[in-house]
Amino acid sequence: MKSRIRIERLKRLLNVEKTTKERSDLLKIDSVQRLIYDQWQDSQGIPINGVMKEAIWTKISERCSSSDSFDKKRRLSYWWYSIAAVALFLIGIGAYWLHSTSTFREENIHVIARANEVYVLPDGSRVFMYPRSELTYPENFKKNRMISLKGNALFDVQKDKKHPFRVHLKGAFIEVKGTSFLVKQTDLEHHEIMLFTGSIAFNVKASGKEFYLKPMQKINYNSINSEVKTVDMPGFSFKDGRYNFVDIPLKSLVDLINEIYGSTVILETQLDANTTFTGSIRYDETLEDVLGKICFSLNLTKKHLQDKTVICLQ
Repeated sequence: MKSRIRIERLKRLLNVEKTTKERSDLLKIDSVQRLIYDQWQDSQGIPINGVMKEAIWTKISERCSSSDSFDKKRRLSYWWYSIAAVALFLIGIGAYWLHSTSTFREENIHVIARANEVYVLPDGSRVFMYPRSELTYPENFKKNRMISLKGNALFDVQKDKKHPFRVHLKGAFIEVKGTSFLVKQTDLEHHEIMLFTGSIAFNVKASGKEFYLKPMQKINYNSINSEVKTVDMPGFSFKDGRYNFVDIPLKSLVDLINEIYGSTVILETQLDANTTFTGSIRYDETLEDVLGKICFSLNLTKKHLQDKTVICLQ
């Protein structure tokens, strides 16, 4: 009974929610060291897995080498008692304390898209990932809907008022209300967020400013100087990985294509820019396929001119 009481006391004292300094300060108190010593005495004869013991010693050694508050003799004695307490915790609560400093790495899921692919998150939200884009999110995602994104991706987010959905970028994050939007990160400096449905709040960490987007608006964000610009986009919709257009002017369509693909497509001067296009484009279609579809629908052709693509009359 006394042993169980001491274990509970030690758990509370060295709870991982305390900071490293708080735990260190606690362990310097004589009464706490005595409690650890008593628990060590009660634990004699309990077998400890060799791998676990080695892991414990590695962790303790690292802490010893970084501590300068005790002389060497006192420090070794102090940490030897701590090893016993930690060993008991590992046996009793599944190595939680041992791994507390690396929980972010071990309790997060990392996804890398090798090609265009649709990734379904645990809450049912879908991410249309572009090649080389990366997602990182916690294992308990349904309760903690936080995502770190590198690269480009389209999000179709499930509504959940109790658990906000956030996408973290460099120096900013997007808070989502249940919506469809595109994030483009062509480099470490330039970021674009295009909103198709619902609403999002864009937060800049450096300035603390928050920007709200309405459907068919986009934000241009510079992570170096924290500059944010809001721009209206031409009317279209996005559903199930498809951009859907109804009578969109060709000039507006080409501007959007250049935004999405980072391309330089221009219209021949003789071409009527108000010619309209009706149709759909999948998020994973190549630029060549998209331009071919447009030209076929409107009886046009295209030609390549240095680093530009020109759409022109046949």
